Amino acid sequence: MNISQYIETVKQLSYASPAYRSTISINIGMTGSAIKNFGTPEQKKQWLEPLLEGKIRSCFAMTEPALLPGDSNNYLASVILDEKTASVSYTDVTTGEFAVTELPLEALRAE
Repeated sequence: MNISQYIETVKQLSYASPAYRSTISINIGMTGSAIKNFGTPEQKKQWLEPLLEGKIRSCFAMTEPALLPGDSNNYLASVILDEKTASVSYTDVTTGEFAVTELPLEALRAE
């Protein structure tokens, strides 16, 4: 797929849902291409293969203060999975809001 085809694919997916555009852009564009082009064979095995198989997801964060509008919220989040439970937490470092929840994995699988 060349860049024009990639752009058109992402554009068409975004009509269905902007979340699709974000998922494709981040997982394939930002993360996948960086690991593919610059990762070691070990990094590719550990991160690229599960990413392409949909077993893991990637994300990004803006770290340059000059690029963040003053009225934007800034979040930190974590997800932890064990054999029986999924734990999710986030904090908004702008407002101090914090939330945490824990769900049985069976409940997630049912949905």
